[in-house]
Amino acid sequence: MLEAFFSQNHRISAPRLGKEWSLEEQSTRRTTRVMARLTVPGQFAFFVAEDSQVEVPQQPEAWARMRQAEYAQNYQAVNCNYRESVSRDGVRWLEVSLEITLHARLAPLNKLERIAVVGSHRLILSVEASAKDLRKFWLEAQQWFDEVQFAVLKGIES
Repeated sequence: MLEAFFSQNHRISAPRLGKEWSLEEQSTRRTTRVMARLTVPGQFAFFVAEDSQVEVPQQPEAWARMRQAEYAQNYQAVNCNYRESVSRDGVRWLEVSLEITLHARLAPLNKLERIAVVGSHRLILSVEASAKDLRKFWLEAQQWFDEVQFAVLKGIES
């Protein structure tokens, strides 16, 4: 088993998914984002874990609506397949499944997001892939949702 990838500020740890995946971090003062990208030519999968400190904490439903509205502005079509509440690490997450059409000539992307708010932290777990690639890499997607760790959920503030 590979050692986890830690963001430089230790707010997020993520599983190393294997040699076909690259891991990178983007951080600002208020946001830490860890991304896993599938590096196999001709295939697409992109996973994100994000911890953002927000000025005005809102319920996960409000964040999900705002993110879906942002996607609708940037893409040709966005359809919500379902929304449901799930529990992880004693925290309620809103899980949202979207189908996103980037362009009429391209196959739609499937996006599965989980959003939670803990104090002033908005947490996001996201998996995005073509339908074919999501089926192929479903075990890695499950691993991402199960193994990403957020320091704030362990009671550690950074």
